[in-house]
Amino acid sequence: MNFIQKLNKIIASYNALPRIKKLENAVIISSLFFIFKIASPSSPNAYLVLINELFMFLLLSSWIYYTIEVIHEKSEQPMMLVVNSGILIAAVYFLMIVTPDILTEAFSKNANLAEKLIGLILNFTFLAAGIASFVVLRELFFLRQKKNPKFYFDVMLWTLIIIFFVRLLIALGLHLVALVSALYVVAVIIFTINSIRVAWIAFLTKREKITLLFVSIILSIIFGLTYSLTSSSEGALNIALNGFSPGFHALFNLIMLYGTIAFGVVFFTTLFHLPTAAAFEKKAEEVSSLTDFTNLMTNALDFKELAENLTKHTLQLIGADIAWLYVNRNGEFDVEASTNLGKREAKELTTVVLADFKNKIPTDLTAQKEKAINISVGEAVRTLNFETLILAPLRIHGEINGCLFIGSFNYFPFDEDDRKTVKAFADYAAVAMENSLLIQKSIEKERLEKELDIARDIQHKIIPSKLPRLKNLQISASFIPAFEVGGDYYDFSTATEDETTFILADVSGKGISAAFVMAEIKGIFESLARTVQSPREMLSKMNALLDKSLGEKEFVTAIGGIINTSSGVLKISRAGHTPALLVRNGKVIHILPKGIGLGFDNREVFENVLEEESFKLESNDLILLFTDGVTDAQNKYSEFFGIKRLENILTENSLKSPDEISEILVKEVTLFSKDVPQRDDITFVIFKWMNE
Repeated sequence: MNFIQKLNKIIASYNALPRIKKLENAVIISSLFFIFKIASPSSPNAYLVLINELFMFLLLSSWIYYTIEVIHEKSEQPMMLVVNSGILIAAVYFLMIVTPDILTEAFSKNANLAEKLIGLILNFTFLAAGIASFVVLRELFFLRQKKNPKFYFDVMLWTLIIIFFVRLLIALGLHLVALVSALYVVAVIIFTINSIRVAWIAFLTKREKITLLFVSIILSIIFGLTYSLTSSSEGALNIALNGFSPGFHALFNLIMLYGTIAFGVVFFTTLFHLPTAAAFEKKAEEVSSLTDFTNLMTNALDFKELAENLTKHTLQLIGADIAWLYVNRNGEFDVEASTNLGKREAKELTTVVLADFKNKIPTDLTAQKEKAINISVGEAVRTLNFETLILAPLRIHGEINGCLFIGSFNYFPFDEDDRKTVKAFADYAAVAMENSLLIQKSIEKERLEKELDIARDIQHKIIPSKLPRLKNLQISASFIPAFEVGGDYYDFSTATEDETTFILADVSGKGISAAFVMAEIKGIFESLARTVQSPREMLSKMNALLDKSLGEKEFVTAIGGIINTSSGVLKISRAGHTPALLVRNGKVIHILPKGIGLGFDNREVFENVLEEESFKLESNDLILLFTDGVTDAQNKYSEFFGIKRLENILTENSLKSPDEISEILVKEVTLFSKDVPQRDDITFVIFKWMNE
């Protein structure tokens, strides 16, 4: 490992120390150096000079590392650094002017302790000012640089270090004046090159640049005057600084020269930047506004709030007079938000603009163009005191969903940057508003889903959770709604020990409205099942009660019956429903008494049409009640499951239990329609008479 690598490792380890530790080290070294200077004779020998300069080098290094860390925290406020540096050097320059006699006495051979103390305090003040100025210049050098300029700064730093130790060698009696002069020339060249790196000026506001223009020329003069004082080979100041530390004298002098050159360059650079300051500020404001609006996009969920923020932000950024947003909501275009203009006036102005420029605006608003339009307003619009307008379409998925209007009273049209800015805001607005609408729809969907959850819970309570256990009769049932809630319904009621009333109904339509009708049917069935003597009577009274509840396009098909579990006599009526299927001895018999749906016609017509059939069940008879969701199930070829497939399943499995048949039937229908979404509720009830 070479010397440079070792040195870099030492520097890196020192940089890793906590700030308080760096301060402690700097204070300790300063205290030791102070004591050393007090105790040293006025005419030190070569050994004392060597110790003095090594002490000074450690002192400078420790304070520079600490000060860099402190000032770096303020690097994002360059104007404050510049002004504070100027105040500090101005104070030092004033002290140098008013204290030459004090400094002369302090470093004379006959100086007493008090004079030495005063001289040391003044020199420590100069030391602090030099270190602070150097660190400020360093921070300004690195500030806002996109490429790392560390190499150039390191070259300058090593040049200063070399000059420091060359001055030490001169103080020890070596004749190296020519070398020092050459190093000074190199330093000036490096100062000039490094002073050009002032990228931070471009990021100042116009007001800050004007302030910097005056401050920089004043600082350049103050640094120059201080440099002239410290570069003189004669005089009290030269004696005092050399007596304090020859190396520091050289460095302080060079730092003042660097400040003179650097702030001179800052003056001219600021002067050249000044004409473009307004344009740069506008661009910066555009970026900031877009960032703010992006935050609004993510935080504001209300569509109206987004629209109002859009018009306000755009108006402020462009410096126009009016702004309004014309958007499509729920299929109709209207003014959603306006700034410095009433909504009625904005709507009237929109109508006038679209009519006055019907040959131009519709083309831009419907074609696949991506530019904002800059219009010199015609006479029809000028009567409303507006001279120019920008129109920017709000495009969502290739379709125009609105338009952002920006108007001005001034005669001068908007420039290309204005149009691009408005276009950018319109693009952001289109996305933001689409997101807002989607969020609102999502919230509404979530609300509906919660309501559907409630409706589904209610429906599950309406459908029997347990099937009745009856002598001589096995029962199985299945209900598979097509949506969250369905319109199919089945139920049972045991009026006496031997008689059980049942019903299977299918409400027209689907979803919540069908579920509400289903709930009403349940209430009617429970009130009638224990009082009626026949299924025909039950369906007749049910039709009369539903007459006022069902809408004009609503109806209910139903099939109901009463079965005597002792005698096996089954009475059944059908109100427009699918037939009941009786499987006996391997054959399927359709039980199809006449009847029209509940709610189709008035009570008299309904009762005249309605029939009832009665027959006695035989052992192993199988009866299936089902809704059309079973037979109307479709596959990917648009084929229906149909009655034939249903009959085949029944005949092939008629000797099995109702639960087994139910499981097979659900499986077959599901496999048949697996590639097609379920369109209707699938409901069926299976009875099997087991009396020997």
